[in-house]
Amino acid sequence: MVDIIRRRLIKAGLLTLASGLMPRALYAHNHQRKIIFGYGTTGIGTPLGKGVCECLDEHTQTNYEFGNYPGQHSELACNLVRDAAPDGSMLLLAKSPSFNLFPSVYKHLTYKLSDFKPLAQLGRYTLVLVVGPLVPKNVTNIDQLSEWISDNPQYRGIGFTFYQSPGHIAELIFARAKTLALQPVAYVGTSMIIRDLIDQNLAVALVVSGNGSDFYQSKLLRPLAVTTHDRFESLPKVETFAERGVEQMDLSGWYGLMASYKTPDETSTQMVNQLQKLSRQNDFKNLIAGLNLAKGTFDPDEFTEQIKAETQYMSYLVKEYKIQSTSST
Repeated sequence: MVDIIRRRLIKAGLLTLASGLMPRALYAHNHQRKIIFGYGTTGIGTPLGKGVCECLDEHTQTNYEFGNYPGQHSELACNLVRDAAPDGSMLLLAKSPSFNLFPSVYKHLTYKLSDFKPLAQLGRYTLVLVVGPLVPKNVTNIDQLSEWISDNPQYRGIGFTFYQSPGHIAELIFARAKTLALQPVAYVGTSMIIRDLIDQNLAVALVVSGNGSDFYQSKLLRPLAVTTHDRFESLPKVETFAERGVEQMDLSGWYGLMASYKTPDETSTQMVNQLQKLSRQNDFKNLIAGLNLAKGTFDPDEFTEQIKAETQYMSYLVKEYKIQSTSST
C-alpha cells in the first residue's frame, strides 16, 4: 500500500525521489535501518557487523540490516552515512584506518572525523605476523624468521592488505629494525593472503587478528608476533615485536559504530545507551571473543579522543617512513 501511494504522489509531482515530502508515518514504515561497512565480505568486519545486528535485535528490539558497500577504501560508505537522514537509521561500521590513517595518506579525502558522531568502539584488534608452511617449524620467533629470510631471499615477500595501510607501516617498521630487505606484497583482500600462505605461494604476512586464526590449531598458519606494544589479550601466548627489540612497533586498530554528525544529541544518546546495554550481554561478548577482538570503549568522548591521538601517531609514522600520499582513494 505504501508503494502504491508513493508512486501516485511521485506521478502527481508531490513527492521527490528522496522522499522529502512523503508523510512521516509512511516513510518510517518503509525506512529500513542499516549498518553499512565500506569493505567487501572477506575478513572479520562482515561477521562482526552481522553479529551486532542480531544482538541489537535480540536485546534492544532495534532491527538493523547489515550491508557491505565497498569502494574507494570505505570512502563511499563514509559519505553515504555522513549524508544520511539524521535519525540514526543508517550507521557506519567504521574500521580505524579510515579515520586515523587515511587523513595522512590521501590528499583529497572527502570526509573528516567531525562529519560523524562516534558512538561505540565495538572491538580492538592487533596485526599478527603469521607464517605458512613454507617457513620451517623450528622458526618460532621474529629473530629466527629474520635470519631465515636473509638465508632464503626468495621468500622475502611479506603480504598485507593495500599499500598505505597499517600492515604496510608494520612491514616498514619490521624491515628497518631488523635490517631486512623485505619485499612488500599488497593484496586487495585478506582471504587471498590466507590462501596464498596455505598454498605456499607466500611465506609471511601481516593480518588482522581473527583473520586466519582458524588455521592456528592445525599449525597450517603460525602466529609469531603481534604489533601491539603489550601482548594482546586474545593471543596471550604470542610475543610482541617489542619483546624482540622492535620498540617502535605499537600498532592496533578497531571497529566502531558512527552516526552522521547531523544526528540530534537526543537520538545519539539513546543509541549510545542501547550499545552500552549491548556490551554487557554474553552473546555480544562471545561474538567479540570469537573474532579475536578485545573489547573497546563504549564511551563516545573517550572513543573520539582515542581517534584524535591515533591520528597524530599515524601522521608521525607516515612522515618517518616516507609513505607517499596520493590524491584520492
